[in-house]
Amino acid sequence: MYAEACQSRAIAYQYMGQSDRAVTDYTKAIVLKPVNAEVYHNRGLAYANKDDSNLAIIDYTKVIGIKSDCAEFYNSRG
Repeated sequence: MYAEACQSRAIAYQYMGQSDRAVTDYTKAIVLKPVNAEVYHNRGLAYANKDDSNLAIIDYTKVIGIKSDCAEFYNSRG
């Protein structure tokens, strides 16, 4: 399965309010393509939707390490 397909399906799950399924697919996408900052950010958002701020912060920190020039990532972590 391609990382982009996992990411697209995860986004669909997230829009449907199915954060658990979204996290699962974001994680698959990360395994397939571990340097995609957007996927870490989106998984962090899904964790935040599940009220799991500890895991969300870990993903936001990772995304800032990958791409440190995006204010949105810092905003999410804050």
